[in-house]
Order: sequence, then structure tokens, then C-alpha cells
Amino acid sequence: MSKISYKDISTTDAKIKLVTNKSKFLDVRTPAEIAEGKIANAIEMDFRASDFKNRLESLDKNSSYVVYCRSGGRSAKAAKIMTEAGFKDVYNMKGGYSDWPSLN
Repeated sequence: MSKISYKDISTTDAKIKLVTNKSKFLDVRTPAEIAEGKIANAIEMDFRASDFKNRLESLDKNSSYVVYCRSGGRSAKAAKIMTEAGFKDVYNMKGGYSDWPSLN
């Protein structure tokens, strides 16, 4: 059994992290998806881009990140890649941008 070191959190808990500046937000959706709206100040990094893993290296591995996509699938994969790459504090926002509180 492999150890997963990122944590799944709800959109409500993610919103608290945003409001309190506890974490940076990483949007792993495509540019077309992001064009439809995003969380303010989120870092944009397309999970499907061929250079995704290389671009992760530009981020501070000691910072806290909330990773999100449209519904939570790609962000879970991205969070796993991040923790395997040595990122210390990674959260996967379950439900993704589709469930973000400001949309409802």
C-alpha cells in the first residue's frame, strides 16, 4: 500500500485557507477552463501540459498549496506528483472549481 501524503479537503476548508492566506492555490486546469473563471491569485499550471512536472520545480516546496481542477480528478493526480517531488504541505480540493462556494 502506497502512502499518500497530500490531504483531501472540502471547498469550504479551501476557502478558509484562501481567506486566511494559509496556502497558495494551484489551478491545474487547461487555459480554456481557466478562461471561464478562476480563484483570485491562483497559480496557473496546466496538468495536461508536457512540461507540467518541470514547471513544478519553479515552486517553493516548503510552501502550502491547495491544488484544484474542474472536479477533483486531475488535482488529486497533481497533488500526488507534488508530494512525490518533495512538496511538504499539499491539499487536494475535492469537488474542484465546480464546487467553489462563490459559484453557488
